[in-house]
Order: sequence, then structure tokens, then C-alpha cells
Amino acid sequence: MAAKPGEKHHRAKLLEEDVREIRKRRADGESIESIWLSTFLELGIESSSTIGMAARGRTWRHVT
Repeated sequence: MAAKPGEKHHRAKLLEEDVREIRKRRADGESIESIWLSTFLELGIESSSTIGMAARGRTWRHVT
């Protein structure tokens, strides 16, 4: 059985809305570290790689 995508996965820490905002901020030139720091404070995301992979489209591919 395939893993559930995005918010439907039981261990998801981001929402599609969060991913769109991360990608917009990255496209505007903000660094992954800067995005991660503010995301950590807002959402408690402990890994900058979670943010980096979402920003690069390696995860959350279904979000446009």
C-alpha cells in the first residue's frame, strides 16, 4: 500500500498552505535557514532538511 500524500500522512508536519508559503519565500530569495528558523518558531519543525526538501519539490510534489 502506498504512503498517503501530504497532510493525509499521519506524520505530516506541514500543511499544503505551509509548503506554498515556503516555496514562495524561497522563490523571493529567502534562504532555507531563514525560512526554517521562522518555521521552527511557528510550527516546531526541528529539521531544516524538511523545509529544504519541500522548497525544492523533493517532497510535497503534488502541491503547486
